[in-house]
Amino acid sequence: MTPDLTLAAGRQAVDPVPLDSPLWYRVANIVPRLRPTVRVRHRSADGVVRHVLADLLTGRHHLLDEAGWSFVGRFDGRRTIGEIWTWLSTHVPQPPTQHEVLEWLATLDGAGLLQCDRLPDLQALMRGELQVDRRRRRASLNPLSWRVPLGDPTRWLTRLDPLAHALSHPLAQLAAVLLVGLGLMQVALQWPALQADVRERLSSPVFLALSWAVYPFIKALHELGHALAVRHCGADVHHVGIGFLYLVPAPYVDASAATGLAVRSQRMLISAAGVLVECVLAAIGVLVWAAVQPGLVRDLALAVALVGGVSTLLANANPLVRMDGYHVLTDALDLPNLAQRSRRWWLDRLQHLLGAAPGAPLPAQSWLQRCVTLVYAPAAWLFGMVVAVSACLWLAHTAATLALLVGAIVLWLQVVQPAVAGLRWLAKSPSLHGRRLHATAISLGGMALLAAAVLWLPLPQATVAQAQAWMPEEALVRAPADGFVLAVETPGEQQVQPDTPLLTLGNDEQPIELAHLRSRRLELEVQVNRLQVRDASAAQRAEAEATALQARENELAARIAQMAMRSTRAGRVSWIEPQTLLGRHVRRGEVLGHVLADDRLVARTVVPDEDIAWLLSGVRAVSVLRPEAVGEVHAGRWDGVVPETGSVLPAAALGVNAGGRIETDPADADGLRTLQPVAVIDVQVPDLAVQRLGARLLVRFDHGAQPLGARLLRRLQQLTLRHLGDATDVPGGR
Repeated sequence: MTPDLTLAAGRQAVDPVPLDSPLWYRVANIVPRLRPTVRVRHRSADGVVRHVLADLLTGRHHLLDEAGWSFVGRFDGRRTIGEIWTWLSTHVPQPPTQHEVLEWLATLDGAGLLQCDRLPDLQALMRGELQVDRRRRRASLNPLSWRVPLGDPTRWLTRLDPLAHALSHPLAQLAAVLLVGLGLMQVALQWPALQADVRERLSSPVFLALSWAVYPFIKALHELGHALAVRHCGADVHHVGIGFLYLVPAPYVDASAATGLAVRSQRMLISAAGVLVECVLAAIGVLVWAAVQPGLVRDLALAVALVGGVSTLLANANPLVRMDGYHVLTDALDLPNLAQRSRRWWLDRLQHLLGAAPGAPLPAQSWLQRCVTLVYAPAAWLFGMVVAVSACLWLAHTAATLALLVGAIVLWLQVVQPAVAGLRWLAKSPSLHGRRLHATAISLGGMALLAAAVLWLPLPQATVAQAQAWMPEEALVRAPADGFVLAVETPGEQQVQPDTPLLTLGNDEQPIELAHLRSRRLELEVQVNRLQVRDASAAQRAEAEATALQARENELAARIAQMAMRSTRAGRVSWIEPQTLLGRHVRRGEVLGHVLADDRLVARTVVPDEDIAWLLSGVRAVSVLRPEAVGEVHAGRWDGVVPETGSVLPAAALGVNAGGRIETDPADADGLRTLQPVAVIDVQVPDLAVQRLGARLLVRFDHGAQPLGARLLRRLQQLTLRHLGDATDVPGGR
């Protein structure tokens, strides 16, 4: 939200920067002062005093710590830079060097805060400003993120001041809380239906276009919330415009005036105002979605709920992204410029490992502040990479060329550019004077070790798939045909022998069909006897038809005989839902129960098509785990045969609708039809109790140790084939 002008004074005893700068005489006699439009405000939190420089002309606010204020606070228009530095040298235990003073002046002048009797030659003296300008130009040319300013909105916001006061009323705040609460309750109550509707709609180009169209309007209300909160707290907004993040347009307002507010709760309110607005909009969207019938209005409400809810949690409210959540976190923990401080600390540690002198330590902080500062930079970088890769994979479904372009840009910004900056630091940094060869050797050695570890270090590799405890096929009692259960010949939990009657099924249509076939067959036989003398060819045709009817009659009679179901093995009968079995209508092939014997239990496993290549590459061992029993491992046996892939699950419990991992078609009411091909593999588990029948299991196929590089390469190939194989704008795409 605000630029980092924090000037650190803490230094180590050994400093690689020379105390005397050869360019010092060019600035030593300059008499600086702050511009007349700059106002200084002091605020204290948790015993730490910070100073805010508010530029009334631009509306920008800049934050200084004690080190920076000890230098800037003496810009009174009477003392020269040399006099100020001399005073600091005698009154500060660890004074800044002349080189650091030059860089500080460059930063202050670049922010437009200085007024001098004569301007120095900044291009020659203060290379820090050139670096800042270069960084700003690179940010403005970032093809994934840029901004277009539109002007000062003060005139329009003044007219909305009554709205800001109305929204700040306790009744309005209570209504917003109740609305969000109702929305959350509706999400909890409608979660299965909401989840299914979201999966179905996200595959629709019309819904994606609708969400894209809704996004700028929701973000406009989001930014309006920030602006009204700033006005309500007594500050002003002087800049508004349109920003583009990953090619998605969204308005923005400059709410940096919140930095100048002395009350922490006001600063946090301004940062959180946009998130609160989107939460209310998302709640309204969910309530409308639950109330109306399917159609355009329902799709629009769902789009509002997704954009206002999901995007808020992933971006605006996420402290790992430098948006609203980040500013709320920095104000709540009193950690201004957290991202820069954390990144600077890690860079100092890395440079110190490469031979540079230790950087400035973290200032005195609580354990929580220190932990957040240390963790923030790596966590933010990792989250950014995950989001960037996810965006590329999402784009790859429909626009592979654009996905490849965005991926190349992300690779350049997140990997190549930092690597180039590191090489430039190794080659030119004055802090490595006398130790450059040592630092280069350490860098090259570390890179070689990392490459060797990635390419050759073997690590355990396994494929883990969900499964359901199941019995062998011969133990299943399946309905031979559609019909009703007329009688249960053997109650559950009783021992049976082969050919023992189990159930009697009835089907009113089968006897009628059998009688019709028999009647038609007898009629044809009579015709054959009558036509043998008069028309031999007609008699042959009638005889052939009678023979076909006889075959159908025999087949149907056999199926009717099967309706008296008998056991095919010895064991104990266990019925599924025995209380509703009698009189129930069953379908052909439906499993009605089991005949349990002292034999093996089967883990019926579903392996996605993309993981079958790992199984074909070799499996050393198979183990079966129960998720609810941590540490309990059962040995499994698999014959190594991978069946053909299909698109039907053996049980709905393995699909996402029932808590499984396999994505199923939202249009399938039974939750059995998969979106991607799967292979159904049976793994025998001899030592798993039969009482676990139907339980969820995890099957682990151990492939042995494999180098990390080979695993990453294979996974990249799978992702490429999965996401780019269906694209329409690349050769070979469908």
